[in-house]
Amino acid sequence: MPDTTAVPINAIFLLDSLVSPERRDAIVNRVLNEFPNLPVAAKNTLRSVVNDEVPPPGGFRRGQAGRALGSSGFLLQEPVSQTVATSRALASAVLHSWSESHSQLKEAVERHLTGRGLTTPGPNLQEKMFRGCWPVDQWEVEREAFTQTYNDEFDQDDVALMMCYVSGNFPETLDTDTDDGAAGSLNEALSASLSRLRELPASAPEWERLIPDFIASVSRLVEEKAAQLRWTEEFDTAIGDIRETCGELLAFFECDTDLWSGARVSDEANSSAALKLAATLKAQLAEYQPAHERAPSIREEMERGKRRAELQLSIMETLVAITALMAGEAGEPGTNQPSAKSEAPALPAEEAKPAASAEIDHTPAPAPPSPAAPRSLPDPQPLDSPVSPPPVASVSPTATAVMSKDDGHSDDLDKLVALQTENTGLRDNEQALRSENRDLREEVETLKSELYSSQEREDSWRLAYRSAMDGSLEDAGVPPPLVGSVLDAVEMAKGRFRQELLFAPNSESSIEDNPFTDPLRVWEALQWLGTTYYASRMGRLRVTDFDQSVKEACGWWYKGDQGETTVSRYEKSYTTRVDGKRYTLVEHIGKGTTFDARYTIRIAFDWDRDKRQVIVGYIGRHQQTDAS
Repeated sequence: MPDTTAVPINAIFLLDSLVSPERRDAIVNRVLNEFPNLPVAAKNTLRSVVNDEVPPPGGFRRGQAGRALGSSGFLLQEPVSQTVATSRALASAVLHSWSESHSQLKEAVERHLTGRGLTTPGPNLQEKMFRGCWPVDQWEVEREAFTQTYNDEFDQDDVALMMCYVSGNFPETLDTDTDDGAAGSLNEALSASLSRLRELPASAPEWERLIPDFIASVSRLVEEKAAQLRWTEEFDTAIGDIRETCGELLAFFECDTDLWSGARVSDEANSSAALKLAATLKAQLAEYQPAHERAPSIREEMERGKRRAELQLSIMETLVAITALMAGEAGEPGTNQPSAKSEAPALPAEEAKPAASAEIDHTPAPAPPSPAAPRSLPDPQPLDSPVSPPPVASVSPTATAVMSKDDGHSDDLDKLVALQTENTGLRDNEQALRSENRDLREEVETLKSELYSSQEREDSWRLAYRSAMDGSLEDAGVPPPLVGSVLDAVEMAKGRFRQELLFAPNSESSIEDNPFTDPLRVWEALQWLGTTYYASRMGRLRVTDFDQSVKEACGWWYKGDQGETTVSRYEKSYTTRVDGKRYTLVEHIGKGTTFDARYTIRIAFDWDRDKRQVIVGYIGRHQQTDAS
């Protein structure tokens, strides 16, 4: 059964053997293209996360990238693809939207897994984590069983990823370069060695020296591995304690510790050094915590600022060293490791190199005109953010005396510390405003969703009232007494919806002899086309989610597109003609995923804006694809 070890959801996009860079681009492309057809909740979540996590494309301001979703979604292809592997929030939203766009596959995978006694909770979207790890051999067995059941009806890459999503489990290991797996090979090698030892004569000289030395080496190796496991657990415990007690400070230092674990530390690294680094980081953060807050007075703030800057540099060195361990390098605080630093958060320029900062004024400070006229601090440079820095007030005479010490660079250092303090305060204000702004955006999106729902209900009631008054949809909600076949359902719909539906089945359709076993649902689906779908196209009714709407009407699903290659390759299935006009049938509703026409049916249609009618051009098992 699956492991209980949680894995960050964005790790799936780092697993090249399952989601290659090309595959990742294809997933993002599908989500962007399907965005208008996603459920409202999925769209709101994706838009909010894109605003927060994705760099805005050209023409959009910071925090407004989500506005490109929809008609301008192609502008987000590159920034989303580049960010999805490093952002848990974005990876969670993209993967959820991708699963919603593959509703047919998702239902099939859920059916398959539950039918084999497995649970399908999906990932923990709130925590943005996979719930556990799925042993790759079991994962491969289930994928193969699914393929045999559905006869390659679905893309194999989609099936592999959907298996992970629906089960909520991350593949424990995926190594395409091995044939039978390391464990199987090792078992075979050990069994072969034991067999050879049994066949070795008791008088063989190997029993005196070679074999005892080998056994001693294996015993030492067992002890070493046990010790490695112990220190790995100790390291993970220490890091977990730091996450729990110092999470806010880690976020301040822009440090993501989700992938920190003892298992990622290379064998060459010193285990005692790794544990020492974890203990050092915890002690440094505990010492830094009091200095992190702004002092009550300028004098105390200047002294605290000096200490804050020193501690920040020490903490950053420790973070760099631990990051180096995760990268397979033996790191120590204070060592020069450019490769590790490239992965660690960078200090702002004014903090990393105070002596070379362009903000420092090396000219002597003018003496104050009088003790009652204190000198003002220089204005700090504005941050690159929508928050405008407040004006800097004059300091007290006592603070002026502290700052007026004419001892070379001491005065400059005091200025720098004050600027850094003000900068830190502005950053804190910016973060608070960003958080408030994010909450407001989420509230606005929620209110929009509620407004849409209320408008939809109001329009639905109005439509029902008008229909009852003019009799155009009289008894539309009552199923006909006798619907014995698909043909009966079609004939009933032709008579009931003469103005709304125009039936023009193409040569690939199957109506008269269609063996579908539930013709009443066919009538309900056609009724949905002639009422809800037709009213939405006419602008009388606002339907934000056709898929959910048709599910409520008859239990079917809706899909609003089809691949261009498939449509062009199987033109007979995806087109029909009325009065010489050609219609492309990419919108369709249906039920079932098998090749058995008794349990699978599709109704494909197009909207004619001029005629103001739904053109029903295909009714049959399911339209032709490469798989079928």
